[in-house]
Amino acid sequence: MLRPSAARSWPSKRSDAFPKPGDGYDRLPSQDLPDWYDPNPSPRFDKQTLRFEAAPGKTVVFVDASEWGELLVLVDSPFLQGVETADGAREGNDRCGQSTVYDFVEKLNAQPTEEPASPKDLSTLGFGDYESKPDAWSRIWTYRRIKGLGTGPTVGDLSLQNWGYSSKRKQGGNDYPFGYLFKSKADARLERSDWQGGVDLAVLAAAEARAFAWHEWFKSHAPEPFKPGQITLDRQSLGTGHGLAKLPYIRDTRRSVGLDGFILKASDLTGKATERKTGKRFFDRVALGAYPADVHAMSTCPMPAYISEAHETLPFFIPFRALTNERFENLLTAGKTMSQSFLANAATRLHPIEWSSGTAAGVAAADMARNGRTSRQELENINQLQTLVKAKTPIDWTIEGASIPGPGAAIER
Repeated sequence: MLRPSAARSWPSKRSDAFPKPGDGYDRLPSQDLPDWYDPNPSPRFDKQTLRFEAAPGKTVVFVDASEWGELLVLVDSPFLQGVETADGAREGNDRCGQSTVYDFVEKLNAQPTEEPASPKDLSTLGFGDYESKPDAWSRIWTYRRIKGLGTGPTVGDLSLQNWGYSSKRKQGGNDYPFGYLFKSKADARLERSDWQGGVDLAVLAAAEARAFAWHEWFKSHAPEPFKPGQITLDRQSLGTGHGLAKLPYIRDTRRSVGLDGFILKASDLTGKATERKTGKRFFDRVALGAYPADVHAMSTCPMPAYISEAHETLPFFIPFRALTNERFENLLTAGKTMSQSFLANAATRLHPIEWSSGTAAGVAAADMARNGRTSRQELENINQLQTLVKAKTPIDWTIEGASIPGPGAAIER
């Protein structure tokens, strides 16, 4: 059970759906999602409900490192969603965030190959920021190519398609900037008694349709000597019958609020490079990151002015407090669900940073469970936790041969 600071407990359970033979990822998620969440067996899925609670005398610690942060809604925890009015604020527009994207893999075949027709709304599609480049198609093909040789497109190539949208040119690839995937916080809370993920199915379906449209548009613009029919969806690479990824890529999600209301801010991740080489050197640092604040803004809602500014970062630290929850003492978060602002998340959402914070959260959860500690008690024993985390992943930077922050260096809250 999750333990809030007040005398109240929550049962912790989940339902798993197992596809029956011949079923599974043959249908798009927008069609199957209600079935996934329904705990009752269906013609397509076998279901079972799993319940998690501590054995007598034992402590259970939960870690939410998910893409959708659903636990934060289901346990009625305070959480952040969408873009805030200011970096580190708790209020903002919870239906305005980053665009999502449905990835897929295309194969360049030796000969034209028939494939099933897909939905075709080809409006607002184009090379985006590469529109003026004569080799735009080849650049996009090789940008995320996952199999192939040579500097240009080659028969046998596999290309992962994940191409952005240009708000300036009002065109682009399979990025979907025309709606936010998550329902409002209020609507999601109303859904808790019949939970469906708190997801806007219309947006999910529209993102799927845009991915298919980008496939059609992109292959139709293949340069000579290639023909559109040579380019097909490679369903085998991603293991789906429909050819898209199993789920869309999520750039921002529901985010925790940490102990004492702590929120990691984008300003904590940077500074004047001439004066310091890293972001804020937290006393409770347990993870590392290095990536600029990369925002794929939606086209349907205005972003606050502070989001539009340049957001370069320095190599930065992630504190243990970013992995905590202000209400539940045995709940930790990692990756996109950390206690962080919208703009900070834009910099921490890269996979290596998620792995770093995930390792720290796993070590902390094990230490809390072993010693029967709350997250606050773990913070009070931060030196011990840092020693344990260091054995699994670095928590200090080495820059120009020097360890930062280094022994005896000033550290910050």
